[in-house]
Amino acid sequence: MLAQDIRFEGWDTDDWVRLLSLFEGRMTGEPGLLVLHDGRRVRKLLHGRAGRLDPVGQAWGGPLEELARAHGAGWVVALHEGALEEALDRLAGRVQRGDDLLDQAVRLLDVLRELSLEGALAAWPRQLRGGWPSAAAIRRGVDVLCPPGRAVAVGLFEGGDLWTAAVLQRGQKGFEKLLGPEPLRPGLGLLSGDFRRDYWHLLRLIERQVGPVHAG
Repeated sequence: MLAQDIRFEGWDTDDWVRLLSLFEGRMTGEPGLLVLHDGRRVRKLLHGRAGRLDPVGQAWGGPLEELARAHGAGWVVALHEGALEEALDRLAGRVQRGDDLLDQAVRLLDVLRELSLEGALAAWPRQLRGGWPSAAAIRRGVDVLCPPGRAVAVGLFEGGDLWTAAVLQRGQKGFEKLLGPEPLRPGLGLLSGDFRRDYWHLLRLIERQVGPVHAG
């Protein structure tokens, strides 16, 4: 659903960090562990904080939760040797001319699910064995959330200032622009510090500068 020439406007480093901080969760709060094995022995261990670990003498097997606890990891992904190459081969055989990023992402998830069911890929605390919607179903959901010609927006205020904001504008070929808070701050002027009033002021400003807001 992303246009090939999507534009990013009105961002500086602080604004990006503030926006991304909204999505920090358990998976990013603790280092992860990547395990490569041959079905009998652990061949490689890569820790998100400690870097490469020595797996000499470590047998493969047992719950991934115990492996995570032993290495102080918040999540674990384990791959059988050759699983990554197999995933790329399968994906290359399924991608069709005209597929957009959403089509390719769903096909990749299908490949990863197959490898999980075959035992070549395992993850903790979440497995990849469940189903997910088709690309067409996802598109219908996106159409409800944000039809073409409209935008979705989020804005956060702190101490009477616009702390950060993001406006995702959708055109006929997909989402074509992600606008940051820099162009919006001058137009807001002095804020009241009352979220109920400042929110409405920001919404009207976005509609003047970008277009109709479908959700925000």
